[in-house]
Amino acid sequence: MAVFFNWLNSNWFDLLQSIGICSSLVVTALSLGRDAQARRGENFLALTREHRELWVEVYRQSDLHRILDPMADLVAKPVTIPEDRIVNLILIHLNTYWELGNQGAVRMPDGVAADVRAFLELPVPREVWARSKRYRDQEFVAFVEGMRRNFGTSGP
Repeated sequence: MAVFFNWLNSNWFDLLQSIGICSSLVVTALSLGRDAQARRGENFLALTREHRELWVEVYRQSDLHRILDPMADLVAKPVTIPEDRIVNLILIHLNTYWELGNQGAVRMPDGVAADVRAFLELPVPREVWARSKRYRDQEFVAFVEGMRRNFGTSGP
C-alpha cells in the first residue's frame, strides 16, 4: 500500500489528467450519439414533410388523380407530362429515403416495401418506372425491383 501512495504522490497530476481526458472522451462519445439520434429524427421529419407535400399535390390536382387509378387505360390515354412529373418526384423521394437509409441517417419505416409494390402495380406509376429506371442508380433499381419481386409482383 505504501508503494501505491508513493506512486500517487509523485504521479497525482498525470493521473488527474488521464482521468480528465478519459472523462471528456466518454462525454464526447455520448454527445455524438445523441446528436446522431437527433439528426435522424430531423431527417425523418423532413422526409415526412416532403412526402406529405407530394401527396397533397396529387390529391389537390385533379389531373393527377389517375396515377392512383388501378384501371387507368394507358392505351386510350397515355401518361401525361404532369403524371410523369409527379411520379418521378415520388420516385426521387423514395430514392432519397433509400440513400439516407443506406447512410444510417434515417430508418426505413416498416411497410415501405408493401407501399412501393402497391404503388408500382398501378398502371401509371408502373409505366413511368419502366421508362425511367434506366436513368436511376442501379443499386436503387435493384432495391426497388427486389421489393417488387419479393412480393410476387409481375410487370415491366
